[in-house]
Amino acid sequence: MSSLQKRHFIMHGELGRQKKRGSKFTKSWTRRFFTVEKVDTLSRYGSTTSYRLCYYNVKKSFSELSELLACTPRFWAPLDEVVSVSSRDQDKDHRCFSIHHYTQNFTLRADSLGERNYWIVGLLTLCGLEPTENDRNLQWPSDRGPCPDQVVHGGTISEVLARERRISQERLDLDSGSSDEGGQMRIL
Repeated sequence: MSSLQKRHFIMHGELGRQKKRGSKFTKSWTRRFFTVEKVDTLSRYGSTTSYRLCYYNVKKSFSELSELLACTPRFWAPLDEVVSVSSRDQDKDHRCFSIHHYTQNFTLRADSLGERNYWIVGLLTLCGLEPTENDRNLQWPSDRGPCPDQVVHGGTISEVLARERRISQERLDLDSGSSDEGGQMRIL
């Protein structure tokens, strides 16, 4: 029996994402559609609710969010693994901000300061994170409706738990088929 997923968009918008490859001296940006989604999954084992940060490749502008439901995210990660969200004051462009995640870090650029504040304040609130010294005075944009409620309680998971999860996954990967020349399983 397959599981049934229902997705709800809590936050969404188009942002510039700095590419990792390229020269140190020139910044290359690509447009991506970012979302924070609430995913309700129903399976024969019960129902679960998770929150995740996603981005999609942007080939066209999504006029309706229902069009986005038919697309598969290019990247998604649990929202409870977001470590920090902060503005990038060292950049000349004040519309830039960073999202630090256990598996990936993003340098993003919004179209306006209001859009940047929307993402920083919204993600800090959803994740239950404390703002940095530079971001303490940022306000939720009034034209966006009410600020979302905190959904990740107790902040993020600790680095120790993330490390243990990674080691467990590596052990599972090793157990699933990789072995030494002598037929012995390698132990980490």
